[in-house]
Amino acid sequence: MKKILFCLMILAGFAASNTCTDLVVNNNESFFTFANVHRDSSYFFVDSTAGSYKYFWSDGKLDSMRTDRMIEGLSSSVEYIYWDVDETALTGKNYEAIISQSKSGDTVIYTQKNFYVGELEDSITYKKIDGHIYSLSFAPGGPDWDELWDFSDFYLSNDTVFYKKTYDYYTDNPRYYTQFIVGDPENDLRCFEYEMDENEATVRDTIELSYTDKGFMFKYYRSTEDYYNFREYFFVYDEEETTAIRKHRPAVKISPKARYFDLLGRYRFSK
Repeated sequence: MKKILFCLMILAGFAASNTCTDLVVNNNESFFTFANVHRDSSYFFVDSTAGSYKYFWSDGKLDSMRTDRMIEGLSSSVEYIYWDVDETALTGKNYEAIISQSKSGDTVIYTQKNFYVGELEDSITYKKIDGHIYSLSFAPGGPDWDELWDFSDFYLSNDTVFYKKTYDYYTDNPRYYTQFIVGDPENDLRCFEYEMDENEATVRDTIELSYTDKGFMFKYYRSTEDYYNFREYFFVYDEEETTAIRKHRPAVKISPKARYFDLLGRYRFSK
């Protein structure tokens, strides 16, 4: 595996900039994306759990996100997002988030606080400096656990996308995690995601980029004897906002049996 990885990195270093890695680094989960592009929706089938996310925008800002879990007994949920307000704007019902934007010199800083029934679940602060997107996340403690602080660094270097995360950031025993994405030297629209495990790189997902009538999409997939992962992320250009953002895509077709597996847990970037 090390020899294969070394060859891939050498080839990628001599190749022209890979479109897949360029778009991945500019359209990650944070607020720093290409101009005139909106995240529209995403669909997933992860280890027998399926579902989707739909993003809604108003005046160029994200205002809500709908989550649909294809599991018996679970209905869809909507998280409402408010910009540059204080916590008095919260209704105290279901999922809500407050996003604040500020500047420090030339650096734009975003802070997102996520709430459930009025209680803070976590808070994430993002800033972009010299091509690096840094984030610091916080989750308050409880009776059975301590507060959590995690720090991450996301950037593109020599056509390789790096994601480095430090768990338990403000403790004496931090834990480190690294992912990186390299382009396929034979296909400008494909790249490969790896993770470091005990100083050895192992492949996670294959990522494929394709263009749609409204914009473009990423497809992440992995298949082993006991695990299957499939994720799609759709982006649309602003010119199509009126029709594309609100358009409902047909639900993912899955086996009826898959609708009855236990929920894996609602995704939070900071946990």
